[in-house]
Amino acid sequence: MNGNTSEIGLVLNDSDRSRAVSVDETSWGYIVSNGARARRIAGFGEVAAIAACLMFGTFAYAPWVLPVSISNVDVLPYKISATIMFFVFSALLYIMSRRGLSFEVQIDTRRRIVRTARRNRANTVTQIEQFAFSEINSVHMKRSKSPMAVGQIFLKPTGSNRAVLVATGPARDLEPVLRRMIADMREVAPVRGVDSGVRTVAKRPPGAFAA
Repeated sequence: MNGNTSEIGLVLNDSDRSRAVSVDETSWGYIVSNGARARRIAGFGEVAAIAACLMFGTFAYAPWVLPVSISNVDVLPYKISATIMFFVFSALLYIMSRRGLSFEVQIDTRRRIVRTARRNRANTVTQIEQFAFSEINSVHMKRSKSPMAVGQIFLKPTGSNRAVLVATGPARDLEPVLRRMIADMREVAPVRGVDSGVRTVAKRPPGAFAA
């Protein structure tokens, strides 16, 4: 999914700017993302990636115009190797800057799906993964044992050994987000009957979602 989400409007007050986690309301649900400070850092990272992309692109082209190497056949293999290496670095940095460095999780309550995505400075979104609510086995917060460290909210898809990181921050910022996600995903979810193939409705087990 690539596109501009111009429907999202967010006015930040002082408390919003200090929060590690941001929840932006949309017409179809809400978006959980890093706070304003982390998004600014991601924007600076994109600018740095673009600058590095141009630099490596110049390095890829330079061996073919340097006077000392233009007519020297012996250095041709090195020129080709250097060009390929710098071009690969430049391409990777371009892709990174194009996708953006700001990670977000989109909770689509209308379609009952969760999307993970990256957003760039131009507000263009690139989708990474998508899960139906019925495919989410659990949503939980991993609390830090150290007051200096932060907590993390994870969701775990059914049939997968890995957990998807939703947000990172202090527990006071994460707890409201966790409660809201649990409330949305704990609602009735469609499951397929074993014998008849008829679609029925069942409640999710309370133990699947924990704070």
